[in-house]
Amino acid sequence: MSKVAIVTGGSMGIGRATALQLAAEGAHVVACARRQARLDDLAQEIKALGGSFSGVALDVSDLDAFARLIADTAAEHGRLDLLVNNAPAVVGGRILEQTIEQWRANFGVCVESVFSGVQAALKIMQPQGSGSIINISSVSSLRAGFAAGAYSAAKAAVNQFTQCAAMEAAPYNVRANVIAPGAVMTPGLDA
Repeated sequence: MSKVAIVTGGSMGIGRATALQLAAEGAHVVACARRQARLDDLAQEIKALGGSFSGVALDVSDLDAFARLIADTAAEHGRLDLLVNNAPAVVGGRILEQTIEQWRANFGVCVESVFSGVQAALKIMQPQGSGSIINISSVSSLRAGFAAGAYSAAKAAVNQFTQCAAMEAAPYNVRANVIAPGAVMTPGLDA
Protein backbone atom coordinates (compact mmCIF):
# COMPACT_ATOMS: atom_id res chain seq x y z
CA MET A 1 0.00 0.00 0.00
CA SER A 2 1.44 3.38 -0.94
CA LYS A 3 1.88 5.96 1.76
CA VAL A 4 -0.42 8.97 1.93
CA ALA A 5 1.13 12.40 2.44
CA ILE A 6 -0.25 15.91 2.80
CA VAL A 7 1.97 18.89 1.96
CA THR A 8 0.82 22.43 2.68
CA GLY A 9 2.10 25.26 0.55
CA GLY A 10 2.73 22.58 -2.04
CA SER A 11 2.55 24.61 -5.23
CA MET A 12 5.91 26.42 -5.01
CA GLY A 13 9.35 26.31 -3.47
CA ILE A 14 10.11 23.83 -0.70
CA GLY A 15 6.55 22.47 -0.68
CA ARG A 16 6.61 21.79 -4.42
CA ALA A 17 10.00 20.07 -4.21
CA THR A 18 8.74 18.00 -1.28
CA ALA A 19 5.61 16.93 -3.18
CA LEU A 20 7.69 15.94 -6.21
CA GLN A 21 10.09 13.89 -4.09
CA LEU A 22 7.36 12.12 -2.13
CA ALA A 23 5.53 11.24 -5.35
CA ALA A 24 8.79 9.96 -6.87
CA GLU A 25 9.15 7.71 -3.83
CA GLY A 26 5.69 6.24 -4.43
CA ALA A 27 3.48 8.17 -2.03
CA HIS A 28 0.07 9.50 -2.94
CA VAL A 29 0.53 13.22 -2.35
CA VAL A 30 -2.23 15.65 -1.48
CA ALA A 31 -0.91 19.18 -1.75
CA CYS A 32 -2.79 22.30 -0.80
CA ALA A 33 -2.04 25.89 -1.69
CA ARG A 34 -3.99 29.06 -2.41
CA ARG A 35 -3.52 28.96 -6.19
CA GLN A 36 -5.24 26.11 -8.02
CA ALA A 37 -3.49 26.82 -11.34
CA ARG A 38 -0.07 26.12 -9.82
CA LEU A 39 -1.39 22.93 -8.25
CA ASP A 40 -2.75 21.88 -11.65
CA ASP A 41 0.69 22.41 -13.20
CA LEU A 42 2.26 20.30 -10.45
CA ALA A 43 -0.37 17.59 -10.95
CA GLN A 44 0.51 17.33 -14.64
CA GLU A 45 4.22 17.09 -13.85
CA ILE A 46 3.77 14.41 -11.18
CA LYS A 47 1.36 12.38 -13.33
CA ALA A 48 3.78 12.58 -16.30
CA LEU A 49 6.40 11.04 -14.02
CA GLY A 50 3.97 8.25 -13.05
CA GLY A 51 3.15 9.62 -9.61
CA SER A 52 -0.11 9.93 -7.73
CA PHE A 53 -1.29 13.40 -6.78
CA SER A 54 -4.27 15.52 -5.75
CA GLY A 55 -4.15 19.30 -5.52
CA VAL A 56 -6.60 21.24 -3.36
CA ALA A 57 -6.98 25.02 -3.38
CA LEU A 58 -6.97 25.90 0.30
CA ASP A 59 -5.68 28.67 2.53
CA VAL A 60 -4.43 26.95 5.69
CA SER A 61 -5.36 29.99 7.75
CA ASP A 62 -8.93 28.67 7.34
CA LEU A 63 -8.33 26.26 10.22
CA ASP A 64 -11.63 24.38 9.91
CA ALA A 65 -11.14 23.77 6.19
CA PHE A 66 -7.57 22.60 6.79
CA ALA A 67 -8.64 20.16 9.52
CA ARG A 68 -11.39 18.85 7.19
CA LEU A 69 -8.85 18.31 4.40
CA ILE A 70 -6.76 16.15 6.72
CA ALA A 71 -9.74 14.15 7.97
CA ASP A 72 -11.19 13.74 4.45
CA THR A 73 -7.84 12.62 3.03
CA ALA A 74 -7.47 9.93 5.69
CA ALA A 75 -11.08 8.80 5.21
CA GLU A 76 -10.65 8.56 1.44
CA HIS A 77 -7.33 6.68 1.53
CA GLY A 78 -7.78 4.73 4.76
CA ARG A 79 -4.71 6.26 6.39
CA LEU A 80 -2.42 9.27 6.76
CA ASP A 81 1.30 8.62 6.92
CA LEU A 82 2.85 12.04 6.61
CA LEU A 83 1.90 15.67 7.16
CA VAL A 84 4.33 18.36 6.03
CA ASN A 85 3.32 21.75 7.42
CA ASN A 86 5.17 23.99 5.00
CA ALA A 87 2.82 26.83 4.04
CA PRO A 88 4.52 30.09 4.98
CA ALA A 89 3.46 33.62 5.74
CA VAL A 90 6.23 36.16 5.65
CA VAL A 91 4.92 39.60 6.51
CA GLY A 92 8.03 41.60 7.29
CA GLY A 93 8.32 44.95 8.93
CA ARG A 94 10.14 46.85 11.60
CA ILE A 95 8.59 46.57 15.03
CA LEU A 96 7.65 50.26 15.22
CA GLU A 97 5.96 50.11 11.81
CA GLN A 98 4.28 46.71 11.88
CA THR A 99 0.60 46.49 12.63
CA ILE A 100 -1.01 43.91 14.87
CA GLU A 101 -2.76 42.54 11.76
CA GLN A 102 0.62 41.90 10.15
CA TRP A 103 1.86 40.26 13.35
CA ARG A 104 -1.23 38.05 13.41
CA ALA A 105 -0.83 37.15 9.72
CA ASN A 106 2.55 35.60 10.52
CA PHE A 107 1.21 33.70 13.51
CA GLY A 108 -2.04 32.68 11.79
CA VAL A 109 -0.30 30.73 9.06
CA CYS A 110 3.01 29.86 10.68
CA VAL A 111 1.69 28.83 14.10
CA GLU A 112 -2.09 28.43 14.23
CA SER A 113 -2.30 26.37 11.04
CA VAL A 114 0.54 24.16 12.28
CA PHE A 115 -1.33 23.60 15.55
CA SER A 116 -4.55 22.80 13.70
CA GLY A 117 -2.80 20.47 11.27
CA VAL A 118 -0.88 18.61 13.96
CA GLN A 119 -4.00 18.20 16.06
CA ALA A 120 -6.01 16.84 13.12
CA ALA A 121 -3.18 14.53 12.04
CA LEU A 122 -2.65 13.13 15.54
CA LYS A 123 -6.35 12.22 15.72
CA ILE A 124 -5.64 9.87 12.80
CA MET A 125 -2.04 8.82 13.34
CA GLN A 126 -2.21 7.93 17.02
CA PRO A 127 -5.04 5.37 16.62
CA GLN A 128 -3.33 3.88 13.53
CA GLY A 129 -0.09 3.58 15.53
CA SER A 130 2.18 5.29 13.03
CA GLY A 131 2.89 8.50 11.18
CA SER A 132 5.25 11.38 10.76
CA ILE A 133 4.73 15.11 11.05
CA ILE A 134 7.30 17.51 9.67
CA ASN A 135 6.95 21.20 10.45
CA ILE A 136 9.01 23.54 8.30
CA SER A 137 10.47 26.36 10.35
CA SER A 138 13.30 28.70 9.36
CA VAL A 139 16.80 29.69 10.33
CA SER A 140 15.04 32.93 11.29
CA SER A 141 13.67 31.03 14.29
CA LEU A 142 17.22 30.69 15.59
CA ARG A 143 18.84 33.97 14.55
CA ALA A 144 17.44 37.47 14.66
CA GLY A 145 16.91 39.36 11.43
CA PHE A 146 16.19 42.99 10.66
CA ALA A 147 12.47 43.69 10.14
CA ALA A 148 11.65 40.04 10.82
CA GLY A 149 10.42 40.09 14.42
CA ALA A 150 6.96 38.64 13.81
CA TYR A 151 8.15 35.97 11.35
CA SER A 152 11.10 34.98 13.56
CA ALA A 153 8.90 34.76 16.66
CA ALA A 154 6.30 32.68 14.82
CA LYS A 155 8.88 30.23 13.53
CA ALA A 156 10.47 29.97 17.00
CA ALA A 157 7.03 29.04 18.32
CA VAL A 158 6.85 26.28 15.69
CA ASN A 159 10.17 24.87 16.95
CA GLN A 160 9.01 24.65 20.55
CA PHE A 161 5.54 23.39 19.66
CA THR A 162 7.06 20.62 17.55
CA GLN A 163 9.17 19.44 20.48
CA CYS A 164 6.03 19.24 22.62
CA ALA A 165 4.16 17.38 19.86
CA ALA A 166 7.04 14.91 19.54
CA MET A 167 6.88 14.11 23.26
CA GLU A 168 3.12 13.61 23.21
CA ALA A 169 3.09 11.54 20.02
CA ALA A 170 6.07 9.27 20.71
CA PRO A 171 4.16 6.67 22.77
CA TYR A 172 1.92 6.12 19.72
CA ASN A 173 4.83 5.55 17.31
CA VAL A 174 4.22 8.94 15.69
CA ARG A 175 7.17 11.20 15.01
CA ALA A 176 7.15 15.00 14.94
CA ASN A 177 10.20 16.86 13.67
CA VAL A 178 11.05 20.40 12.65
CA ILE A 179 13.31 21.49 9.81
CA ALA A 180 14.74 25.02 9.91
CA PRO A 181 16.19 25.73 6.45
CA GLY A 182 18.22 28.78 5.61
CA ALA A 183 17.69 30.84 2.49
CA VAL A 184 16.48 28.67 -0.39
CA MET A 185 16.10 30.01 -3.91
CA THR A 186 12.32 29.93 -4.25
CA PRO A 187 9.74 32.29 -5.74
CA GLY A 188 9.00 33.49 -2.21
CA LEU A 189 12.61 34.46 -1.59
CA ASP A 190 12.78 36.17 -4.98
CA ALA A 191 9.73 38.26 -4.05
